[in-house]
Amino acid sequence: MKRAILPFLLLALFIPNAYAQRFRVGIRAGAAITDVDGADQIDNDNDFKKFGLAAGGFVSTKIAPRCAIQMEIGYTQKGSQIPPDSTNNNNYYRLVLNYIDASVYFKQQIRINVNKKPNDNIGLEFGASYGTLVAYSFTIKSIDYSTQFPHNNYDVSLFVGIDYNITQNFYLCLRYANSVTPAIPRDNSAGLYGLNYGTYNRGNNLMFQFTLGYIFGTPKDAGASAPAASGN
Repeated sequence: MKRAILPFLLLALFIPNAYAQRFRVGIRAGAAITDVDGADQIDNDNDFKKFGLAAGGFVSTKIAPRCAIQMEIGYTQKGSQIPPDSTNNNNYYRLVLNYIDASVYFKQQIRINVNKKPNDNIGLEFGASYGTLVAYSFTIKSIDYSTQFPHNNYDVSLFVGIDYNITQNFYLCLRYANSVTPAIPRDNSAGLYGLNYGTYNRGNNLMFQFTLGYIFGTPKDAGASAPAASGN
């Protein structure tokens, strides 16, 4: 737990100095729609039926007029589930994996023409995150198998996203992430519920994330073409 809290303390220490530097500070929150590849043993597909919370804070600085680098500390509820219904003969389960994440990524504003007028409200992002597992549970037909559940205590993911700036301070972000490390160890000896993987991406975290972000203050170049909410 101490390792999970440390990134938040570092961010808190950094925020008071951010306005004196070429940095901007923001927060974001929304929903994560997740799955674990191969966790569904019923029809062996990814249904993305697990919903959770995604929230965090970030600092951002420009490295070019239309490009910024951003560091973020966040909390993300991942996992997988199949709800009970008659189509799966009530073979339902729920896997909860909650992480504290530290991310570094690039954001690039792109210009498109709308009705022959330039529009700079759209941006792209790509980066990587490292997550520490802080809580988990695994139930099958409401029976708790958490103590028998094989799991990794960390998550390394790559992600891409698209942003839309609503105002100078508010923006929307849609992000997709795929872990490069398995949430469930491959070739684990426990083999609980058939979760015994040996192929690429089996057992990896998959996530769609939709968040609303707010970036504090007004940028020095507020009159420039690149909107501030992108972290620029």
